[in-house]
Amino acid sequence: MELDGRFESGPLSIGASYAFVDARVRASGSAAALDDLRPAQTATHQASATLAWHRGDLGASLTARYASPQYEDDQNSRELADALTFDAVAALPLTRNLSVEGRAENLADARVEAGISGPGVIERATPRTLWLGLRYRLR
Repeated sequence: MELDGRFESGPLSIGASYAFVDARVRASGSAAALDDLRPAQTATHQASATLAWHRGDLGASLTARYASPQYEDDQNSRELADALTFDAVAALPLTRNLSVEGRAENLADARVEAGISGPGVIERATPRTLWLGLRYRLR
């Protein structure tokens, strides 16, 4: 099941989405042990919400993303923790064709578990990452 929506009023917009996934493995024969387990790396609940403000080429947005706990492996024995992250984007025009843009992913440097290796070592997804750049537009 998926739900999504968007609301705009002048320069402000709000968008949100939610997905519910109740996937199960259907297996038999040599894979019978996996029957009715959840597929690896499949979160039951995923949601995001974005608040944005734009006026011409000037703008900023903040996005929150959530993924519920999920299993790292097919046997559903190693669970990855849920994660809540925040991303931001801002653009400031310098001239008619040139703007400076900044982006930040995982602003709070949340622990996002991506995998668990053999002896239980938890691999993390990308930590807080910042970008700053110039955008030139041909008009």
